[in-house]
Amino acid sequence: AIASLQTAIPLLKKKIQSTNINCVAFPDDGAAKRFSELFRDIPDLEIIVCGKTRTEGDQRRVVIQDGNPKGCHVVIVDDLVQTGGTLYETGK
Repeated sequence: AIASLQTAIPLLKKKIQSTNINCVAFPDDGAAKRFSELFRDIPDLEIIVCGKTRTEGDQRRVVIQDGNPKGCHVVIVDDLVQTGGTLYETGK
């Protein structure tokens, strides 16, 4: 059987609670819709939702739509990763 990200989220939540991570960022609405509710039970966890637009070729532009990651230790959660370009842009 192939594991899905949904099965890994309980492991990620345990890791978040045992570290100084205090923010979860989603690079697009799709990931936020699928996974944000699964993190709402962690107290004081900032939820960041970003928006993604594709520019020329494979280039992406990611902007924050909701939330403020300033001063936070962030983990980025996405539902599908092919090249990692969106994760890279989200981290910037």
